[in-house]
Amino acid sequence: MALSSKYSVWKGIEELESKEQMRLLEWQLQAREPIHRFSDMTPGDHLVRKSSSWLGISYEHHFICIGFDHEGRPKIIHYYNTESNLGRFFSTACGGSGKSLGKLGMIQEMTLPDTSLITEDQLQATEDEEWKMARVVWPDELRRYSVEEIIERARKR
Repeated sequence: MALSSKYSVWKGIEELESKEQMRLLEWQLQAREPIHRFSDMTPGDHLVRKSSSWLGISYEHHFICIGFDHEGRPKIIHYYNTESNLGRFFSTACGGSGKSLGKLGMIQEMTLPDTSLITEDQLQATEDEEWKMARVVWPDELRRYSVEEIIERARKR
């Protein structure tokens, strides 16, 4: 879709009342496509991994695929914090958006698999789950940035 028509779609969204904007975007953020293999990822993907704290409370960890290394393993960028897992959980659960206990999260680039985040054998959902890791699916008309811009913006955070 041409940039001008994307602009008009976003301009239309921006003209909506705040509550209607939130309803539309919250609905869209629920659209997920399961990732079963690391090779299913593509650069620029907004990815989500389901996790549980040691208290058994579920949360989601978000990250961006920024490409692949020379061996074909996916490289990602995400927020991480140096506080304990409990601190990270409360930050995420309380809508911290990259903050943990009031401290700005650090940006980390890493290659998957990584045992601290996810390994390929952990991608398979159990019978009571729809997915362990998924791509957030945005319709083309709502894509505001190119893949290159997505990656550049993630690195600038």
